Amino acid sequence: MTPPTAGPEIHIHDPSGTTLLPHLLPLLPASLPLARRLQCQHHSAHTLVLASFPPTTTAAASPLSFTAAYCDRSRADETELWLFSTLEVRDSDAEAEAVLLALLRKVRTLTPHPAVLLVGALHERLFALLAARRLVLRDSGRCGKWVFRAGGEGPAAAVLPPGYRFGVVGAHNYGLVVRRSAVRRKEATLALLPSVAVVVADEAPVAWAFLGFDASLIALHVEDHHRRRGLAVALVRELAERVAEFGDDGWVHVDVQEGNAAGEAVCRSVGAREAWGVYWAWVDLEALA
Repeated sequence: MTPPTAGPEIHIHDPSGTTLLPHLLPLLPASLPLARRLQCQHHSAHTLVLASFPPTTTAAASPLSFTAAYCDRSRADETELWLFSTLEVRDSDAEAEAVLLALLRKVRTLTPHPAVLLVGALHERLFALLAARRLVLRDSGRCGKWVFRAGGEGPAAAVLPPGYRFGVVGAHNYGLVVRRSAVRRKEATLALLPSVAVVVADEAPVAWAFLGFDASLIALHVEDHHRRRGLAVALVRELAERVAEFGDDGWVHVDVQEGNAAGEAVCRSVGAREAWGVYWAWVDLEALA
């Protein structure tokens, strides 16, 4: 009797990203979500970094085809997994798809948590593969992944109208941010993220935005009575400069729900382009064969 063939091997990497980033950075901007999540140093005791090649693999020997992920299952109701696969930038093949599924099985094996996993900023190609295998229970709907380089097209610096100034979002304003957000957010998470606010005199913020754990611009909001004054564009420009805290390549990314014309207009105003589509997908790990 022939023994069963072993599946693709998945390796554990250090959460610092030192063994994985050399393979991801040459693939920017496609690898932005995972690369930035690794560059962000907010890790927990539950952080798990995986890849389909050993940590000893040098950048010079980087495989043509690979899959990698950052997982933290302690963040219930928030993104638990960031995933990158070269399937996003190269033609699909059966071996690469097998590696993707093997990595998800590894997550299931190593994390004794509920079987449903929230995967964030999942590339539309990977989403289609998982959906075709009936692994996706529900999803956010398509979002456009808009990218630009800080200091590129558009105004050279953020400019506010007279009477407004930049500040930060204080802890006493997190409740306001949560109430205004269409996406469920936790105040404890906001406390860990870089933010920029627009304030008038000493009043509460009238506009704000944050950098997420993957350095994407999130929670962008302008109060009704202060719209159409260029505050959103100024916020994006100002916050984009903070991306240098994550990496020095200048790439900035924003996820905009499909059909959000106002959000897309802001992106165009800072020189961004829609590069691909992404989903937030609730994946059923128990459904993996």
